[in-house]
Amino acid sequence: MVADIAIHWDDDKNPHAHVMLTMRPFLEDGSWGAKLKKEYILDEDGESLYTASGAKKSRKIDMNDWNKREKIQEWRQAWALYANQHLALAGVAVEITEKSHAALGLEQEGRSSDRVEINRQVKARNDKVVSLLEVDEKLTNLENHQLILQALSPAEKKELCQLSKVLKMYVKPESLADKRRMLYLWDVKLQAQVDLGLFNESSYKGYQAQEEAFQLAEELFNRRQTD
Repeated sequence: MVADIAIHWDDDKNPHAHVMLTMRPFLEDGSWGAKLKKEYILDEDGESLYTASGAKKSRKIDMNDWNKREKIQEWRQAWALYANQHLALAGVAVEITEKSHAALGLEQEGRSSDRVEINRQVKARNDKVVSLLEVDEKLTNLENHQLILQALSPAEKKELCQLSKVLKMYVKPESLADKRRMLYLWDVKLQAQVDLGLFNESSYKGYQAQEEAFQLAEELFNRRQTD
């Protein structure tokens, strides 16, 4: 499935996104798959039935369930589950639900306050400070990275190249922290899929391979930093 996502920040009191999804799937080779297929209607003896004009009777069958109300509800429940997990990881004491205001018996209200504007201004100031700190940190990390790379043996550089392919990223000390967070969230997602009965063996094997490669890369850099 292909998702086209438009994020709207024009109103800072109502940031939101629009997502358009394809009902026709892409195949592994990048070509379009079929949205529908024709199924001929047969009688009890397995013989074709015909219309008054003499054409074989048929009906259209969806090739997937992406447009069914039940599937959309399943996705809404999964979204609420994933979103609440990430809100908790981010330390945000808020939970969302896939249920509508009508289903919850609530009237939708929207009001702005001075507190919202104050919080926005504070965040803007903090962002500027964080940006300056990040520049200094990146310069320091770059210097440390160059020193570590110079200390690697040819065999270690080759090993690092192989690990980069598995991890699908350019491996360097400062990027390992980001990869650690990604792997942690991937693990959380896999656990959530198990809870929903949607376990994906291929995804789990991919996670295991990257987790192992991450451990090897971390050991390699730690060893060189210790030396």
